[in-house]
Amino acid sequence: MKTLGENLVFESDPLHDRILMGSPLRRPAVCSRVCTALFGLLIVAFLVHLGVIAGMRSESAIIFVFALLMSTSLSAVPIAILAFLDRREREKRFLLVAAFFWGGVIATAISLPLNTAFFKLVDGWVLRNPVILDLLGSDASGMLAAPLSAPIVEEIAKSFGVLLVFWLLRAEFDNMRDGIVYGAHSLAVAMPCLVSADTRSIPACSGRFSGLRSSRDRPCCE
Repeated sequence: MKTLGENLVFESDPLHDRILMGSPLRRPAVCSRVCTALFGLLIVAFLVHLGVIAGMRSESAIIFVFALLMSTSLSAVPIAILAFLDRREREKRFLLVAAFFWGGVIATAISLPLNTAFFKLVDGWVLRNPVILDLLGSDASGMLAAPLSAPIVEEIAKSFGVLLVFWLLRAEFDNMRDGIVYGAHSLAVAMPCLVSADTRSIPACSGRFSGLRSSRDRPCCE
């Protein structure tokens, strides 16, 4: 006589079994916490970007959206090159999309307040040292802060996405090429889309910190 348990057949999913091999996501408690944290981070990132766009005047917002569409469409070229490099052992498409969203949405939202805080810190230091203004001119704060803040803050924020994939889905990294593919989607493709759009909108938006770059001469943000 067979019991109820003997009649149950559990089928294995090869895809998920391989992706989650050795992953901390196999533990339900860890999976729940990680998913909750990522979902919350995504919501906060969207709110940050909405706040930036809402702070623009209409003409600046139009330029920003148009430039964002153009830069996103141009990203098809590097993505096609990455697909060619990854042709022999394709990475999971949803992971590539996740890496792209991390670089384009979450990393930029993380960078924005940190860049802004650093620019304000340098701005205050420059005001306390007038000799810097005499040497570098009225844009001294931008000349000093941009080369220091943007590379450090933005690159670290983007790199966290690749590290997250490596930590949670270690089995997906078979060789160095996989790291290059994931890193390029997050670092070299996604964030530049938003940064380029923000840079295009700078001439129409001035007066306070806006987007990922800071300028002291933006008349259209209030």
